[in-house]
Amino acid sequence: MTATVDIITDKRNKTVHVPISAIVIKTDTSLTKRKSKDVDILKNSTEKFECVFIKNGDVAELRVVKTGIQDDSNIEISSGLEEGEEVIVGPYNLVTKTLKSGDQVEVKKNANDDSK
Repeated sequence: MTATVDIITDKRNKTVHVPISAIVIKTDTSLTKRKSKDVDILKNSTEKFECVFIKNGDVAELRVVKTGIQDDSNIEISSGLEEGEEVIVGPYNLVTKTLKSGDQVEVKKNANDDSK
């Protein structure tokens, strides 16, 4: 006999959060712009940073963020991202390995999304 159990250790409401697949780990953040005084950016460091790509106009911009709690699909962003900014999500390999700061991006309408 087997069982599956979910143990909730913390819960927060009204947080800024993104899909876990939007988080990329980078060691070189020299192309990022400092957006939050809470996030220390060290250029040319071997330290690893949690980042997201945001859509700034029609280009991708790498942004260092600090993360908080997460569930199965979303992760809290505690600093480095403001509510309402468009986070780039897509196939994981494309976002983590191919996309670079300054790349041109466009919004693709989801076939199941009639709201836009």
